[in-house]
Amino acid sequence: MPGSKQSLVEGQSEVARLRCQIEAEYVAMQRGLYGLALGRARHQVIAFHLRRADRLCARLAHYVGEKAALQTLCQLYDEALNQEVSDALSSSHPRC
Repeated sequence: MPGSKQSLVEGQSEVARLRCQIEAEYVAMQRGLYGLALGRARHQVIAFHLRRADRLCARLAHYVGEKAALQTLCQLYDEALNQEVSDALSSSHPRC
């Protein structure tokens, strides 16, 4: 039943699921960037995950609007990038 409490909960669950999927795509992109693949293979891996994140963003826009979906996309990308930098720094420069 549209507009019901159940539809609202399902919509919120779908938003959470899409956010998790986008985050997973960005993590996979980071692994593709810093992983063992070289040259063209690395580019293909990153491009693949970027396209998937873009498609997930379009689906997310259906629930939250285009502006909010793009903000979420940027936020998740920033978090993934910052986490990768933080992980790299902590592994190469252990804290005392």
